[in-house]
Amino acid sequence: MIAVSLALLVALPTVSSQSHTVMYGPASTTANGGVQMAIPFDFIIGGGTLKAGDYVIAPIGEKQIAVGSTRSQAAETILTNAIDGGIEFAAPRLVFHKYGRKYFLTQVWLSAAEGRELHVSPGEIAMARAYRQERIFLVAKK
Repeated sequence: MIAVSLALLVALPTVSSQSHTVMYGPASTTANGGVQMAIPFDFIIGGGTLKAGDYVIAPIGEKQIAVGSTRSQAAETILTNAIDGGIEFAAPRLVFHKYGRKYFLTQVWLSAAEGRELHVSPGEIAMARAYRQERIFLVAKK
């Protein structure tokens, strides 16, 4: 599974250079080591699209995270890989890749040092072929 994920990461084409946007929003931590954050746009995770709203993002064991709406039954559970680095912010954050009007959740940082990276979906690969990638950092406001 890891080899397939790495191959997908390498195969992700880039139309032009990346740009970055940083957004700050209210957040709170949860008892199970997760974080609750307001996500101001619809986003794609795994094979599904979740609507803008308040979400709880929490670890499930060492390899999975759960993303669930606080107002509806909308939820996704997805496999991830641990990642290092990313000390840009000393707060929990979500990282999205934006192509056109579509946002793909790509990284979850439940703390400044605990990062999880999601596998690249075929849908993201297709969008990357047609659009310039913008990275969106949604950072928990202290």
